[in-house]
Amino acid sequence: MKHRDLSPEEARDIVVDAAVRNTPAALTCEREESWRNYPSRFLGVRGSELWLEYPPAQAGLDTPDLRVGQLLGVAFKQRHYKYIACSSIADIGMFEPDEGEKVYGVRIDWPERMQRLQRRAFNRAIVPADRPAFVSLWEGGVANEPPEPLRANLVYTGQLVDFSAGGFRVRLLDARDGGFQVGDLFGAILTFAGASQHLRVDAEFRHAQTDEFGLTMGMQFAGLTQTARGREVLQHIIRIAAEYHRLEMVRKRTAPADAETDFED
Repeated sequence: MKHRDLSPEEARDIVVDAAVRNTPAALTCEREESWRNYPSRFLGVRGSELWLEYPPAQAGLDTPDLRVGQLLGVAFKQRHYKYIACSSIADIGMFEPDEGEKVYGVRIDWPERMQRLQRRAFNRAIVPADRPAFVSLWEGGVANEPPEPLRANLVYTGQLVDFSAGGFRVRLLDARDGGFQVGDLFGAILTFAGASQHLRVDAEFRHAQTDEFGLTMGMQFAGLTQTARGREVLQHIIRIAAEYHRLEMVRKRTAPADAETDFED
């Protein structure tokens, strides 16, 4: 999967276009030693100031306690790409557009570093049956991994169903349903067949589905773009997803014409 670091000039042009269009954005900030995601949108540019909406209160999500000087991750989509950047909060207050009502927002410094990812990196990759991958989950984020004596009661284990640069689905191997709410934070360890290392990530609960095979949980990654280590993990995930996509294309090309496929694109 291709990704590219943009020059400051390229990044500014992209951000200005996003601001003019009031493009939806996802903000990521550190909260209690873990990373959390919040929905937002670009409000606009006022002089040399870049403003985004302060994340509004939503059912199931806590409201972030943002402060001036705090590091903030910004991610948004345009056309065939997704853009990720880091910046600092310069101010918090009311943004007054040329037309319309004032909006409570955050002013951020112009991003000095921005990456562009092809949006197909966020297409889910199905885990091949001959390359099973496994997940361990616990509540509270990576920083709250339970010690060994408590793992049997506090850690959920399951098999990875599919994944992308944005998150993953896991089918739990036991029948426990913790009654989780959207936005609940988990720590996770992803173990891929043949991989030399386990990937530890923060992830937020998004949805659950129960069928005759048990409980499947959908999770969204949090904070992978905010640190050098997180970006390394993200690129590792993207590389594995690209390999699984390639294997699926080979399987489709070599399958008999009347064979049924396992899933739809």
